[in-house]
Amino acid sequence: MKKILTIIGLAALTLAGANAAALVWDEVYSNDFSSLALGTSITNSVGGATYTGLATSTPAGTLSVAALDSGKGAKFTSNSASATYFAVTGLALGDVGKLTFDINVTTMSSTSGQGLYIYLGQDTGMNAGTLANANRAATVRVGPNGQVAYQKGTYGTGGSTSYTTLGAANNMSLTGTQSIELVYNLSGADILYSGVTIANGCYILTLNGTVLTNPDTSTSNFVMTRDQVTGNIVDITAFRIESQGSDFTIGNIKMYSGSPIPEPSTWLLLGVGVTAVAIFRRRK
Repeated sequence: MKKILTIIGLAALTLAGANAAALVWDEVYSNDFSSLALGTSITNSVGGATYTGLATSTPAGTLSVAALDSGKGAKFTSNSASATYFAVTGLALGDVGKLTFDINVTTMSSTSGQGLYIYLGQDTGMNAGTLANANRAATVRVGPNGQVAYQKGTYGTGGSTSYTTLGAANNMSLTGTQSIELVYNLSGADILYSGVTIANGCYILTLNGTVLTNPDTSTSNFVMTRDQVTGNIVDITAFRIESQGSDFTIGNIKMYSGSPIPEPSTWLLLGVGVTAVAIFRRRK
């Protein structure tokens, strides 16, 4: 009987530890542009006094109420000389985070390598014209015909990064407002989000409520880029939404920091394990 209790207890505790954790979210940045009057410019001061991060756009965008089905947005027009972007830095994020926003792409460049870019990474370079691979952990690109692609690989000495296109079934529509959500995990263990397990060092990408599939692995997990030498992923403190040769309007931007919490089943398994061990010790 003692052996049985011991086996039950250890098995339950092991399963509890292996169970993916669910999440509780804390909003660290939000901007629906409702406080700005139509026609005003977005300047470097937007969000700086109110939010954790500093929101910038280069060149300055102008608000447009017609471009987003859900209301106001920040409109960015392609600049052939440099990228136009909206960046927020200095965010107090944990090891798990979620970026959500609405977007309407009015024109899309057909030039290879151009389009809409979504970056997650460090503050360094987020407010500059060029963002180095070493300063970002996740990059998503939307190119001609709404083709969604993600950056993979390693950077630094001996490193190499490339893009994989997700396929026509995952294309983003270039008409109407689209909702995008990106959830990343650097917690050191698997987490559970909306029924999807996100492995450590990975992120998932959701378009209009549909979780996209990584064609490299046939799963929903996209592996974040790492330093070739150290194998590390940079801490995420900033995000950037950038246009290269395309026009877009963004709105309802939110960034959350997530904290893993055990699932109810995990608590149950933990309880069974502790109870079995306690009974074993009492009989012993």
